[in-house]
Amino acid sequence: MIDLSAQHPKRTPAECLREIADFAEQAGCDSLDVYGKGESLQRFEAEVAALLGKEAAMFFTTGTAAQQAALLAHAEPHSSPEALVAGKPLRSPASSPDGERRFRVLVHPTSHLVFLDCLRDGALQRSHFDDRAQANLPDFEVVQWGSSALESHMAVVPDSFELTSPGGQPAEKGDVVVIELPQRMNGGASMELAHLRRLSQECRQRGVG
Repeated sequence: MIDLSAQHPKRTPAECLREIADFAEQAGCDSLDVYGKGESLQRFEAEVAALLGKEAAMFFTTGTAAQQAALLAHAEPHSSPEALVAGKPLRSPASSPDGERRFRVLVHPTSHLVFLDCLRDGALQRSHFDDRAQANLPDFEVVQWGSSALESHMAVVPDSFELTSPGGQPAEKGDVVVIELPQRMNGGASMELAHLRRLSQECRQRGVG
């Protein structure tokens, strides 16, 4: 049997806590991070904002929370000021059971926003998309766009996309179209840059986020 911990020095919990305390003093961490209000975290956000040339930056503790915020950030600019004050988008083809308005999001059938890290093959994709979309994107109406080789039970992402759902419904003003690069389910392949630029231009022309 190999002891993988043999290369690490043995330390007591008290020694570890003293080391953390010394580091906190040296780094100037004078307050605890409580829901994103700690000094060290705010310094980090300011550093990232300056690096990217932005007014501000926000750190999210999980990628799932960041995805939800990014979707809303791209959807709300297409809402009217009156709609934003009321908390409702300009165009909303769907409502949740409690009557609240929802933005429509177009994602690929293999989208990581829907399946997180749980998508294994096309059979799972075929039968669980709606359930996973409702569970992981509850504040949005999620529409599939693009296609995959379902008959082979392999979630292979094709190289081309169209801004139209399988039912023939095109993306419209107020929608958000999600393009995930590199594509996770085909070994990290990506689309051609020219095609990506065409989609970006088409989204701008349609007022799509």
